[in-house]
Formats: sequence, structure tokens, C-alpha cells
Amino acid sequence: MAGLLNIIGKLFGNKYDKDVKEITPIIEQINTEYSKLSALTNDELRAKTSNFKNQIADFISSDKQKIETLTKEASLSETSTEKKETLYKEIDTLEETVISKTEEILNTLLPQAFAVVKETAKRFIENDNLKVTATENDKELAATKDFVSIEADNASYKTSWDAAGIEIMMFS
Repeated sequence: MAGLLNIIGKLFGNKYDKDVKEITPIIEQINTEYSKLSALTNDELRAKTSNFKNQIADFISSDKQKIETLTKEASLSETSTEKKETLYKEIDTLEETVISKTEEILNTLLPQAFAVVKETAKRFIENDNLKVTATENDKELAATKDFVSIEADNASYKTSWDAAGIEIMMFS
């Protein structure tokens, strides 16, 4: 039986080979994007995440605005029941469009986002701490977490910390 499966596998390929073949172009895109990131400062690298969020928001903003407008119209007391039903069906359709468009833009951004994560991980491995310009979020984290400290206008993130008396090394 195993021999028959081997022959069939060789003729038609196996799932592993098909999966690798499918993701290889994405991996190549990730590596291409990754090669562009080493020259960026920590702040510029960090800004990539905000840029991704803005691209996603921009891509779906018109549909989100339509949903908001239709929702307001549907909530008016003078809107008839039949009209409300029509509006809610349109809202449902638009929400499905938003989900579809979000998936589309996420797939477009995937190689860049993975490259940013890869570069960030490399910087955590190579450094004892990372300094960035402090944001409000950094200040809030520094108030409750010991792996972030604020010095003047900068936030410093430690790449190792103690957890229950044991030193944890990020990506060790």
C-alpha cells in the first residue's frame, strides 16, 4: 500500500510540495522588502506599522462612510420599516465588501509587514535595548512595565527582562 502511495505522490506531488510552491513567491517578496529595511532608523521602522494601518483605513474608508450614513438613516424614527429593511440589507452587503477589501489589502501588505517584523526581530536580537521617540503609548507602558523606560523624549525598550526571577532573552 505504501508503494502505491509513493507512486501516486510522485505523479501528482504531495501537499507539502504544493504548499511550498504556493508560498515561495511570497517569501521572495518578503526577502526583497526586508533587504530595504536595514537602513531605516528605529522610528522609521516603527512608522511602517502606522503606514500599514492608514493604508487599510484609506482602502475601506468610502465603504465605512456609506455604512455610517445608512446606519444613521435607518435609525431615524421617520424611516419606514420597509426602507429600514432595505437599508440593513445594503449595510450587510457593504460590511461583506469591507471584509473582502480588508482581506485584499492585507494580502497586498503581507510581504511588507512580515519584512518589518523580521527586521524588528533582528534588531531585538542584536541590541540590548532599542530607542525610539516616545509616544503616549510608550509613556503608558513605561508607567506599568519595567521593559520600557522614558528618557527625555525617547523610549527605551529592553530586549531581555526578569520573569519570576528568571532572565528572559527575547528571541534567544
